[in-house]
Amino acid sequence: MNTHQVRRFAATVLALSAVPAMAHATSVLDQNNPVQPLYTSLSNLSGVTYEQSVTAGLSGELTGIELYTVASPAVSDVVSIRVGSTTVYSATVSLSASLSSPFYTGTYIDVSAANISLNAGDLFYIAVTGNGTGSVGASKTVYNGAGSLTETVSGTTIPAPPGINSLAFQSYVAPVPVPATAWLLGSGVIGLVGLSRRRRTA
Repeated sequence: MNTHQVRRFAATVLALSAVPAMAHATSVLDQNNPVQPLYTSLSNLSGVTYEQSVTAGLSGELTGIELYTVASPAVSDVVSIRVGSTTVYSATVSLSASLSSPFYTGTYIDVSAANISLNAGDLFYIAVTGNGTGSVGASKTVYNGAGSLTETVSGTTIPAPPGINSLAFQSYVAPVPVPATAWLLGSGVIGLVGLSRRRRTA
C-alpha cells in the first residue's frame, strides 16, 4: 500500500468515526424488588409521600420503572424521580389496582423522555405522593440495593411505618452501547501503525 492509499484509508476511517452512534440500546431489567405476591401495603393518604432510594446497577439511561399496587380502586398518584436534589421526572400516573388476593399488579411507567443518565452505583429516588384512595405496594424486607424507605408528611421526613422497608418496584435501564464506529476507528489506527512499521523495515 503506497502513501496515497494509506492517506485515503485514514480519511475513510475518520469519516466513519463521525457517523452518529446508536441513540439507545434495548432496555433491560436493572433493579428488581417486586415482592410478589404482595400482602403488605402503604396507606395512600393525600399529600403523604413515600420515597425509595435505588442504586443503579448499570450505566446508561433510566427508561422506565414499574410500581406495584395492592388494592382496589386504581390509584392516581404523582410519581416522581429525583437524582441528587433535582427532580428529573414528575407526572400523575394511574397505577393499576389488584382486584383480588394475592395482590401483584404492576404498572410500567415510561420515563425515557426525561433522558435520565445514570452511572452504575448512582443513587436515584422514586417518590409516590398519595391522593387519598387505594394502597401502594410495599415490602417488609429491606431492599438490598438501596437505603430505607422514608415517609414525608407536611414537609417533614420521617421513617416509614413500622415493618415497612421498601416500595415494591422494578427499574429498567438502556445500557450505553459501544458505537460500532469506535471499533472501526480503533482497528483503522492499528492497521495504519502496522503499515507504517512495515514500510520502515522494508
